[in-house]
Amino acid sequence: MLTKFALFESAPRLPKSEEYWKKRGKTGKDVCLIFHDDMDGIVSATIMKNYLKRQGFKIKQYGIINYQEGWEAFKIDSRLITIALDFADDIPGVDYYVDHHGKFTEQERATQKRPSIKTATGSAAEGIAQQLGETFSNDTKNWIDMIDSAKYSEYDIDIRSILDFDLKAIVKSGKNAKLNFAAAMNQLLKRSDHKTFMEVVNACPQPSIYNIYRLFKIFYPKNNPNFKTGDEPEFVPDARQRIKQMERRTRGEGSELQGFDEKGKKIRFETQKDFWNAFARNLSYQEIDDEGNPIEVEDPDSPENMKWQLKPSVYQLIGNLMYVPSGTWANALRAKAIFSQDMDKGIIPEDKKLNFVLLQYGNTLQLADLNTKIQKMNDEDLPKDKQGNPITNFGKYMEGLVTNFQEHLDYQDERTVSGGHLGIGTISNIFGKCKKKPYEGIKFLDLFKNKIINDISGVKWGLTMPWNEEEDRKITVKPEEINKKLVDIEDLRNEKEVQNEKDEREILNYLIVNDYDQSKILKLFKSDTMRKIYEIWLETHFREIESGNLMPQNLDSLYFKKNKDIEKIEIFQKIVNKFGLDDIYSNEATVARGKQRKELKRIFKYMFNMLAETPSYIKKDTEDKISKFFKR
Repeated sequence: MLTKFALFESAPRLPKSEEYWKKRGKTGKDVCLIFHDDMDGIVSATIMKNYLKRQGFKIKQYGIINYQEGWEAFKIDSRLITIALDFADDIPGVDYYVDHHGKFTEQERATQKRPSIKTATGSAAEGIAQQLGETFSNDTKNWIDMIDSAKYSEYDIDIRSILDFDLKAIVKSGKNAKLNFAAAMNQLLKRSDHKTFMEVVNACPQPSIYNIYRLFKIFYPKNNPNFKTGDEPEFVPDARQRIKQMERRTRGEGSELQGFDEKGKKIRFETQKDFWNAFARNLSYQEIDDEGNPIEVEDPDSPENMKWQLKPSVYQLIGNLMYVPSGTWANALRAKAIFSQDMDKGIIPEDKKLNFVLLQYGNTLQLADLNTKIQKMNDEDLPKDKQGNPITNFGKYMEGLVTNFQEHLDYQDERTVSGGHLGIGTISNIFGKCKKKPYEGIKFLDLFKNKIINDISGVKWGLTMPWNEEEDRKITVKPEEINKKLVDIEDLRNEKEVQNEKDEREILNYLIVNDYDQSKILKLFKSDTMRKIYEIWLETHFREIESGNLMPQNLDSLYFKKNKDIEKIEIFQKIVNKFGLDDIYSNEATVARGKQRKELKRIFKYMFNMLAETPSYIKKDTEDKISKFFKR
């Protein structure tokens, strides 16, 4: 069933006149579309992209935003119409903005200088469809509402199943098959893979979960090559491997099995003292300045630079709270699934009050409910605030916590963002140390974390407890990283280009194995990478590889020091020159240098794979493709 939303009469309009935008200093109706790095962001951006194209706008750039990094990575091009979707803050430089986290205050609304709105919807995608008057499938509305508002129980989806993407089991799940598919597929996303997100949005005709899945299978391998093998991993198997690793990191294994009693059950720590005795370690202490920059010391492991701090490496139970430390790769949904699975195994006790999870991601804290939705809990099982009132909205609770710290502890950091929904709340980008007594010198991240544990767990917890978690340090953004998540549309592939490169790699392998030494073939290649590799083969015939003087293991001892034997050979220099890998010997450890070094090794791997005893890319129908290739 399709729902056709009527345009909201009170909605802020996106002006369609080219003249209007030119008067505002724009090049015309050229757009930079920025969206959140999650499934709701993908659906939101797809709806907006399709609408814009129908209205005569042109997408010139895509950008990805997340709550941890904020907007520091962007240098917004003022000549483009910048549209931001599914992000909690209204940012200067953005021309049009739609979100669904909370509401603008009257003061914010009165001072706004751009068309902006926050909708009271479960997902940003639904709100955007409403504001634009777009057709929005009820099926799409349901699965994106389920994912973004974490309404799995409302849609009768077993949270335990989301970590196992099993198509056969999903197909057999009957009427809930699409929702089960969406729930499990969402966990396959690699949120740092921003280019795949952009290419999926750019290629997506309609925001169907199956279409999004199909496009991830196409683009993911291209953006996540295995630099050690030269292979392009498939989307689902690679994601499954990451999920299994996440489960091991969250639960622990071997020597990391912490917080268990002699019967193999998780210890439920009911006092701060017991938790301290279990996890306190005398570790080097990284001092930071007011901006969150690490203060370097000559000998960090000397006794004067050591300090007793908490260091749990896997999830623990503190009263009514599941605490998940930084570095586990778990998110709130994954933590819920692990909690439910471990409860089924008898590892965790069944208790209605044990219903909350606190996760740390670097300098971000996230709080969520577990088995029972917070709005469905009995009042006696809910956590209470300082006045004894039940805490029933974690989004508002986290916002209030930031306000409280601002008023009473002088916490001020414009990078900090807070908000969420009823059953999940987040505070992102917590930096610096407190300067007010009695908490002078204590990291704000520790103060926030300890306060949340005290309020939610039911355990009396002092705010001064020091932690040694994996934090995000404030890093000076290097020039080449400024717009690392802001990509021109010319740098994005489409489906046809991806398939063509795959076919041409197969064709190239056939040409090399069968010794097709014809320079006129060069112009037939559409893939720049395959053309350059064939050009190198024409000039070198990969002699060093054919003779056995250059082996795959030689790449493992490649240290980029110049004048090493491997770096003197002709084929090495050809790759560097033809692919423009000018930064591989840079003295600075930049992102560009790292990418170029990996790319050089990947090109080498292509060559090794093509000359393997069983050539890697040749298939049964390769000869048919060759005949079509020569007819171009």
